[in-house]
Amino acid sequence: MASDLLQAEPSLRRVTFIWSKAYDTKDWALLASICADEMWICYDQLNMGISNQKMPKDDFISKLSSSHLLGNPKLSTQHFLGNVLFEAVQTKESEIDVVCGEWQIMASHQRVLPDGEMKCWLPQGYLKHFYQRVGAEWKLYGIEPSIMLMNSQGVIEDIFVLK
Repeated sequence: MASDLLQAEPSLRRVTFIWSKAYDTKDWALLASICADEMWICYDQLNMGISNQKMPKDDFISKLSSSHLLGNPKLSTQHFLGNVLFEAVQTKESEIDVVCGEWQIMASHQRVLPDGEMKCWLPQGYLKHFYQRVGAEWKLYGIEPSIMLMNSQGVIEDIFVLK
């Protein structure tokens, strides 16, 4: 089983790199290419209105790309990922079927307000990505960030228009 996880690791890292790039470049087609058909999202610690729910991939991308979240053209992000620990969480027929990767993350967010003022928010913490084997490919099917530190400059409400 450990060798299966070792063999899967490059694919899992690739999925997460593409996730980060898609968020930062607002490339929703790229994001769709790495997501499973059903996504589990738990953004409880960010209070973004996406709390422990499953949804179709298209609904997830539609919500995330909306103008009050990452789709805001006045919002720029840069998601930096550090060390990761991968752990098999489900096996099927003696093959790993689901993996959890717990990443260190620092995510810079900058938003230009209507008056031209720039607001920044820099959360730091951990990000759990859940990956599911779909045929021969690994897909992202779960996201759960947790914030450990907050930059004193700005608050999440300065960045996202939360409902």
